[in-house]
Amino acid sequence: MQDQGVSDGRLLRDDTASLSPIYRFGANAYTEEEQRALSEIIDAFNARRGTNFTEEDYIRFEAANEAILDDEAWVEILRNNAPEVVNDRFNAEFMRRAIHVFQRDNQMRNAFMQDKEARDMLMGLMFRRVMRAARAAWQGQP
Repeated sequence: MQDQGVSDGRLLRDDTASLSPIYRFGANAYTEEEQRALSEIIDAFNARRGTNFTEEDYIRFEAANEAILDDEAWVEILRNNAPEVVNDRFNAEFMRRAIHVFQRDNQMRNAFMQDKEARDMLMGLMFRRVMRAARAAWQGQP
């Protein structure tokens, strides 16, 4: 098999390139196995739904996981119980928190679309940031 690489973050059926961990999720980087599973989940979802979601679209789910890990009671539950004991409770809690994340996405979208003053302020900030980043890249800065 030819090494085709994973330049866009997606795996093809015959890819043989090694996967690198996803570091954008902080200290809890994805393992090679987790990265492969995420790619398979996204590909399967896109095939079934006719969508074109990417890893970046799934960051919202990480927010639900991070919220659970920020909850000391949940960390204790996860730490002190066998996976088969806590899995169903985790699934219910993850679903609850994921729904909250998506509701916040809808609220953010609605606020962005309906509040021109706030939208203009946000777009001004994003423009300044993208200009700074583009100029820094052009000048060879990180």
